[in-house]
Amino acid sequence: KENDLMLLATLLIGHWDEKAEDREALMKFIRPYVDHFGLNVATPYPGTPFFEEMKELGRITVTDWSKYDQLQAVMPTHEEPDPAKITRAHQDMMRRFYWHPKEVWRMLFSRNPILRRHHRHFMKYGFEIMLHELFGRPMWTQPNFQTFEDFCIETGRSPEKMKAYSTTV
Repeated sequence: KENDLMLLATLLIGHWDEKAEDREALMKFIRPYVDHFGLNVATPYPGTPFFEEMKELGRITVTDWSKYDQLQAVMPTHEEPDPAKITRAHQDMMRRFYWHPKEVWRMLFSRNPILRRHHRHFMKYGFEIMLHELFGRPMWTQPNFQTFEDFCIETGRSPEKMKAYSTTV
């Protein structure tokens, strides 16, 4: 900190053995040290060894490929059988980090322009979460988002073959 270096942390939640108290301990640990907090949800992408392992263990519970975005949980944890609750935990952690008064102050007044820009981006994400929770507004979607089926068509893969594969999940 005295050398004006930024500490960036990119972490994953949603692991099988993870508990709510683990996520709480993570938040307490990072608060004094981390300048930029990137948090994703563990996502087993089709065609990867991780996906095959989770499929074999019966942990893949979501086959809507649009949810495979590292922001929405697609599998349960040992403690939490509902992936939607893990997604909400992710949103809550991001909101708690970036809407903390210290982070709002840094977004507005940090001497580091990169830190200000990152904080503004994630403050927008937190604002989208708030609008979703309060008013039911649809969650933000990446501007260049493409469905898995559209990707298959664009790249010459057979969506029917991929759909047949997804029904075996």
